[in-house]
Amino acid sequence: MNEITVSAKTLDDAITEASIQLGVASDQMEYDVIEKGSAGFLGIGSRQAVIRARIKKTVTEELIPILENYLNESLDLVSIKKQHLQIGYTSILLKHELKYTLQLAKKQYALDQQCGDSILTFGLDEHHYVALSDGMGQGYIAYKESKLTLDVLSQLLKNGIQLRDTLNTLNTLLKIKNQGDMYTTLDLFDFNLMNSRLKVIKYGAYESYLIRNHQIDVLHSHSLPVGMASTMKMVSYDMKIKENDILILTSDGVGEHFFDLLKKY
Repeated sequence: MNEITVSAKTLDDAITEASIQLGVASDQMEYDVIEKGSAGFLGIGSRQAVIRARIKKTVTEELIPILENYLNESLDLVSIKKQHLQIGYTSILLKHELKYTLQLAKKQYALDQQCGDSILTFGLDEHHYVALSDGMGQGYIAYKESKLTLDVLSQLLKNGIQLRDTLNTLNTLLKIKNQGDMYTTLDLFDFNLMNSRLKVIKYGAYESYLIRNHQIDVLHSHSLPVGMASTMKMVSYDMKIKENDILILTSDGVGEHFFDLLKKY
């Protein structure tokens, strides 16, 4: 019952009747006076009082839709507390609910004891990052370089550094450290779990694949590896991802026939 219209002899009687019908105390409802009513003269010309009443919205019912509309996010109520030291104040704790989820899987294989690739995945606010790096060379040496690349990448992003600045800083650090003799590839997939958009950044990386509706799109790299040049041009794919999309990140170790294998399945 959202709203009711009640009439009675007096305004007080109308408020009482509305309270009974709504099943709440009078201070838990709000009303608009349609007609104040009049006793008339000796009962002649009397008019009943008329009100339109409804149950009061709680602070969360009013506040959360406003915040969701402003932030363009879904919000969940975690807790609500009265502030005893500040009369009239209420403390509300909210958390944002992501609209989309990812399912992730990884597989590594190396002929040597140590694979030179490193994989990293982590969430940050509405973003979820999936990164793959392949160090120059083979085995443990390549692994150290690729792991360093992803460790620095994640720390800079987690400390609030913007993505473009993070990549530029990472490139500069690796170039200084390795004096141009070592470099790493980088696949970075930035999933926005609020608007279902994906940004794909590839530096010297092997091709990736998007499988949608049994069709395979190939995502190629158009930039040099990280740490190879003084400046990096951030070229990215920006796309809307859909339900049941499959994205595959690979390093060059999969071989040139991997795409043909995908087409068979």
